This record gives sequence, structure tokens and C-alpha cells, in this order.
Amino acid sequence: MIMKWWLLLQCLLLKAAGLILLWRTDLDALGVCLFFAGGFWVVAHMLIPGWQGMCDVVRSFRPTGKEVWLTIDDGPDPVDTPQLLELLDRYEAKATFFMIGRRAARNPELVKEVLRRGHSIGCHTHTHPTCDFWYAGRKRVAHELDRALSVLNQPGRVVRLYRSPVGIKNFFLAGGLKRRGLVCVAWTVRSGDGVGKNPDAIVAHSLKNVRPGAILLMHEGPDVAPEVRVRAIERVLEGLRTQGYRCILPSVERLSRRRTERVA
Repeated sequence: MIMKWWLLLQCLLLKAAGLILLWRTDLDALGVCLFFAGGFWVVAHMLIPGWQGMCDVVRSFRPTGKEVWLTIDDGPDPVDTPQLLELLDRYEAKATFFMIGRRAARNPELVKEVLRRGHSIGCHTHTHPTCDFWYAGRKRVAHELDRALSVLNQPGRVVRLYRSPVGIKNFFLAGGLKRRGLVCVAWTVRSGDGVGKNPDAIVAHSLKNVRPGAILLMHEGPDVAPEVRVRAIERVLEGLRTQGYRCILPSVERLSRRRTERVA
């Protein structure tokens, strides 16, 4: 199934309602809107990260106390990753690095070092496509997953976590993930460090919205603003420690599609 049965049913009902209005009434404008709303509803489930219509998406985990899951996207980066590993050691925190395959291929030693330090890695596609991934075909999806996994999988360590670029999904993603044993992970709190340039606002937003069981999304690499890069993660780690939180790596069994709170 390229989408959940209930999403397909909703789409068909909207289109059927639109056709009935067009054929049986004079409400042509409303009929056209309902007909096309079915398609827009499906596209919304592709583009909105936490929505479940295209595949199961993890949005939180079941905590045993004041625990959060720190996830860092878009690495590995030869400048940022070593600094982040030192920070994580200093704060006795663990994180999952969702890595882009082609960047991992250029920095294989960083992939191994992240694992050696006791952190985990996830697949963030091979090229991080954003504009066209929502309508990617079966072969494109397979290419993005397999090329990345060929770099990220290490002897004795098979990657089980996946995050879409910007949370985008498509018709063939669910099947591709299932065949490779991957779990799609979104987030509970999006820090905004990937686009924001005010570290104070980014840190304040992250710490205000974090809750036990939350998945916190942050970024590394040259696409992050210089004044935010690394420093925002350091300040978030300091704030989490002050509030009594621990950054852990939850087991797959503790992952949940339900949100602990609204997605922030």
C-alpha cells in the first residue's frame, strides 16, 4: 500500500463528494474545491513531518523520568562533529546523528568516532533532497536509502533509524523503509537552528517546549548560521542539565507515534 487505507478512503470520499456536487447541484465552486481537496489532503501527509498517512512516523518516546532524545541532523561535518562529541562527553549526554550519506562517505572516520563514543547514527538519505523528494519514484527512494546505508552500516552495527529531509515523505517511502528494517523518526520539538540566526531565540524555544519523552531536532554543518553553529547545541545541553533532563538513546521498543505534547 502506497498510503494508509484511511487516507486513501478520505481522499476518495472528498473526490466523490465533489463529483456529486458537480453533477447534482449548482454548487460548482464547492464541488471543484472538494474534488481537488482530496489530492491536497494526500500531499499534506507527504509534507507535514509528523502526519501518519504515508507511513508510521515516530514523534516521541516513552520516558522513564526526565529524559529527552537529542537528534542532530545533516552531518557528519569535519568542523562541527568533533566539537559536538566533546560537548556531549562534557555534559554526559547521548545523541543520535542523522547523517547524510554522501557526507558520511567523505568522513568515514567521523562515523566510526560517533559510534565509538557511544552515540547512535541514523539514515538521512544520501543527498538530502528537499524540493522533489515528495514525488520521488521507487528507484529514487531506493537509491537514496541504499547509497546512504552502504556507507552508514558498520560491522556489527546495522542502522535502524531513518529521518526524511525536512520530514518529507512520498508514495514509495513506507515500502522502502519496511524492506530495509528502518523506522521513520520525526521530532517533538524543532529547535529552528537550521534556519534561525538568533541563538537566544533558538535556545529559549527549545527549552520552553521540551518535555519528558520529547525528540529534539538540531543541526550541524555549514548550513547553520555561524553565530548559531555548535554554540546553540551547547547552550541547550546546559539548559537541559539545569532543568534536570538527561539526553538518552531510547530503545526502538520505547518509540511512539503519539506526541507527548503538540509538535513545537
